Amino acid sequence: MKEDLVEVVAILDISGSMKPIAADTINGFNEYLAQLTKQPETVNVSLVLFNTESKVIYEHKPASKCKRLNKQTYYPYGGTALTDALGLAVTNMQTYIQSLPEELRPGKVSFFVSTDGTENSSSVFTIEQVQKLVQKSTEDDKFEFIFIGANIDSFEMGRKLGFHEDNIANIENDGMAQKAMFEAVAEWQMNKPNNKKSSRSENEYDECRNQPQSMQQMYSNNVMLKRK
Repeated sequence: MKEDLVEVVAILDISGSMKPIAADTINGFNEYLAQLTKQPETVNVSLVLFNTESKVIYEHKPASKCKRLNKQTYYPYGGTALTDALGLAVTNMQTYIQSLPEELRPGKVSFFVSTDGTENSSSVFTIEQVQKLVQKSTEDDKFEFIFIGANIDSFEMGRKLGFHEDNIANIENDGMAQKAMFEAVAEWQMNKPNNKKSSRSENEYDECRNQPQSMQQMYSNNVMLKRK
């Protein structure tokens, strides 16, 4: 295993409702890539954009060589095939990891999903199938999963998809929140210990879900909500 190799997978909503903040999403993601290139570790990036369908833009590409998003590559339209996008990304990564000899496998694999809507268009993966896939990948493969939503109950959706509570956040659906989100995710993925378990009680989770934002963020000044 290569402890200094990190594979990150960005799964970004490109449905029609994202159009008002398309420019902010483009700028935020491009800055996210810039942050990843500054890390001492080798960081490979996979990018999946989803609306009514899912499209893999690139896979396992060094962050420094990833093409930046622009108005031509990020043009929001269509529905929200969230579970298909996540299921596709996870199964693709599993297949890729299994194809590598042990000594070349990454020390950490981290997925993050950003969406402003709930599932409404998938045809391949159900929510139940994705939940089992995410939970099994978290336990068996030690993959990390981050879910960030706007205009939805992110905690309800994230839990249905199998995400750990500490890796779920609500944000405002505006440019400032998009910028802070991408910066925070980069810090989180590069600095948080892999697959760290939470010590929170269910009551603490309930309290977090009543907050407008909540994600344990220990390494960035762009804090969504500090852990209580």
